[in-house]
Amino acid sequence: MTHYSKRVVIAHWFTLLLLVAAYFLGEEAAEARETGEALGVSGASIAQYVAHSLAGGAVVILTILRLFFRKTDGVPAPIGKGFMDKVATGVHHALYLVLFLLPFSGMMIVLNSPIAKAILGGDPTLLPIKFHGSPAHELHEILVNVLFVLVGIHIVGALKHQLLMKDGLISRMWFK
Repeated sequence: MTHYSKRVVIAHWFTLLLLVAAYFLGEEAAEARETGEALGVSGASIAQYVAHSLAGGAVVILTILRLFFRKTDGVPAPIGKGFMDKVATGVHHALYLVLFLLPFSGMMIVLNSPIAKAILGGDPTLLPIKFHGSPAHELHEILVNVLFVLVGIHIVGALKHQLLMKDGLISRMWFK
């Protein structure tokens, strides 16, 4: 086996798209919340929180499916066995962990704040103006930054293989 299965490839790239969407939806909600802060209300809408939450939930589902597909479809053999290959494996494991923890911390924010009441009641006035002092929100923001670092390392590693080593590693995670 020289390439990942089509299902793993689709899950990989669709997860990336959902992460980008979730990030921008979350940033938009935060900016709207802060804009309304001067008026003593949250400027964010229920739709923004729902869209952000759905994207995060879809990331978890795709991550589970991706792990399942990797197990059932198999994976290509590692390219090497050196130190950097161990680092790459660690980065991949950390990425999977963050892809679970990030939506979980988001769920904790919803469950431990007025967001759930606002969504269930359809009342945007219940949306929080600030999240200061919310451990789940602080963890969520830290995990977003950790994700950025891990994705950056992941991209640099892929580019190193493609441009310097010229071993075709990127083609393994692309459509045949």
